[in-house]
Amino acid sequence: MKENRDRDSVRLTQIQHWIIRYLDKNQDKDIFQKDLEKEFHASRAAISGTLQVMERNGLIERHAVEWDARLKKISLTEKALEFSRHARENVDRTEKLLRKGMTPEESETLLRLLRQVRSNLEEMRSAELSYGLKREELQQDPPSVPAGEQAQSRPPESAEQA
Repeated sequence: MKENRDRDSVRLTQIQHWIIRYLDKNQDKDIFQKDLEKEFHASRAAISGTLQVMERNGLIERHAVEWDARLKKISLTEKALEFSRHARENVDRTEKLLRKGMTPEESETLLRLLRQVRSNLEEMRSAELSYGLKREELQQDPPSVPAGEQAQSRPPESAEQA
């Protein structure tokens, strides 16, 4: 798994980055583990393990909600908020460098095209997931074809080869 280091030398995986960004963008909402599972298409075990590491590293806190003691609201610590601010500054700086020399219209065109590429990739992913559900059928041995039918499916040999 790809890992990066923040200012305090805590190793962060890509999913931890995504979770921090998601929680930062949704601070006005109550976010629970099941929300993260759904958002990132990840298993309960994968998200649970990730959250345990993040909690141990002081990046998140879990708080019981008054209406259901089994539910734990997930919130970012100040350390994670600082990391998120720093990451956002890096993205802004990088975007500014990438857009250098572009007119606002060119920049908008680029963004529109990149959104279309992302949409196309999401459609491909969706199709692959649908295909994946049928993959078991495709991995089975194909039915045997009688020898006569196999010969018919071959292109005829040319007179020069005879």
